[in-house]
Amino acid sequence: MILKSPTGLLFSMLLFISVSYFVGGVYGVFGYLLNGTTLAKLPLDFGFLGSQILGIPIEAHEVGIRRYDKLLEIGDRPFLGYTDMVEEIQKRKAGDLLPVVIRRASDGSIANLQIKLRPRLKEAVPAWNWLWKIATQIVFPFFCMLIGFWVIWNKPRDPRAWLLLAIMLASSAFIPTWTWTGYSAAFVAGWQALLSSMLPAAMVMFAIYFPDRSQIDRSWPWLKWLFLAPLSICSAVVVWWAVFKQINMALNDWTMPYLNGAFNAKQILGMAGFGLFFAILGRKSTLASTKDARRRLQLLG
Repeated sequence: MILKSPTGLLFSMLLFISVSYFVGGVYGVFGYLLNGTTLAKLPLDFGFLGSQILGIPIEAHEVGIRRYDKLLEIGDRPFLGYTDMVEEIQKRKAGDLLPVVIRRASDGSIANLQIKLRPRLKEAVPAWNWLWKIATQIVFPFFCMLIGFWVIWNKPRDPRAWLLLAIMLASSAFIPTWTWTGYSAAFVAGWQALLSSMLPAAMVMFAIYFPDRSQIDRSWPWLKWLFLAPLSICSAVVVWWAVFKQINMALNDWTMPYLNGAFNAKQILGMAGFGLFFAILGRKSTLASTKDARRRLQLLG
């Protein structure tokens, strides 16, 4: 039984994280659907430049906030990370005023402003949108996680089963995370970034080893690391940035020279990973030497 095996602790830990993450996402989906017209949306957004404001919704523009202004305080607290803004928004509803203190990029002056919060939704969600949100952000991730953990439960010692779990868990990147705050928000942001980053790596590794190890990998086992190594480095930078964007943007300062390159490289490598997945499995399907191998490959097709 898996719970008594050496992999039981890893299985239990991943199951706990995934279920907690999923439950938080379900709460967020239904909160949006039921209360979207009263929930306040985030009035500012940030990119790769720390607390410098890059996203300027109309409510922020109306009070004089401009691109590259720096957010110093929000509500009744200093602004350190994204979760400070989320927590202050959650204390309020659409139509309330949110006090902010900014340093203007134009002349360095300090300004105390009041942003009138706008709702996440202008009108109630129509029935078709309910169905779409529930299908894509609840039902689809749930069944993907169910399949992944079911396979591990039955084949806990098969590395291919763990690769399939990684692929299935990556589907939960669709789950919204705006309900999390504090250090839990940082963990969830890092988890989501890790899931999306590991998807192409897991797909390539699964293609190499399913149903049997690729002949090319047998001959040149180092070749896959030309893809996996740079993807891992870029993903590590992105995950670090995602975590500390939430709780302390100052700790992301060292990443600023690399973030654009890391994000762009990760996207390119991600697309390459999808291509390699289909190319490797396509080659295997034409070269499969046994009936069982062909059958298992056809199941994926």
